[in-house]
Amino acid sequence: MNAGWRIPFTRKAVIDERHCLDLIDRMRIAIPQEIAQAKRVLQDREEILAQARLEAERIVDQGHEQANFIIQEKGLLKAVEEKSQAIMEEARARARETQAGADDYALDALTMLEGELDKIMAQVQHGIDLLSKDKGARSRPAETPPAPR
Repeated sequence: MNAGWRIPFTRKAVIDERHCLDLIDRMRIAIPQEIAQAKRVLQDREEILAQARLEAERIVDQGHEQANFIIQEKGLLKAVEEKSQAIMEEARARARETQAGADDYALDALTMLEGELDKIMAQVQHGIDLLSKDKGARSRPAETPPAPR
């Protein structure tokens, strides 16, 4: 086009037909290739965007799963701690009950033993009293019967 002649006082130019047709042929050949390449670039772009969307969704889903796991783990940990606390409280209550039962048993046994010991002490005291009486009777001079005259 630059090789053509301008018609003075117009916006028109005279160009070499062969050169122009050759240029148009080259454009016909090049443009479809460029269009095909542009289509491939657009298609690649769409594929990359689709992969990026899938990867983003996967990452978001993975984040949700991790968050849910952490929430469940914390909930589970809290439940385990509460259960542990309940078990410990129950064990303490049972220990108090067992201690109270043992104390009651010991008190009953000692009270019974005290009663038995009181009976034994009464028997011992009775035996001491009897022996003391017998001893007192033996240590007094026996009245001697009068001698025959």
